[in-house]
Amino acid sequence: MATAPKTIPESDLYLFNHGELKRAWKWLGAHPVKGGVRFALWAPYARRVGVAGERNGWNGGDHQLARRGETGVWEGVL
Repeated sequence: MATAPKTIPESDLYLFNHGELKRAWKWLGAHPVKGGVRFALWAPYARRVGVAGERNGWNGGDHQLARRGETGVWEGVL
């Protein structure tokens, strides 16, 4: 199984924000990467974003995602 890069390339963020990124599903969502799983989503008005699940007792505060500039995209590797 091939693994995805740990972060979304700046060029693809640019295309996404201009409505021209084909196959956004390759970047957004959950994808295996070396060292864990990369989570990425578009939440332009969010103040913070976290991942909750059984692994962290459904506490999204334990695994916060990082905002990628002013793109509205949040991502992180867990």
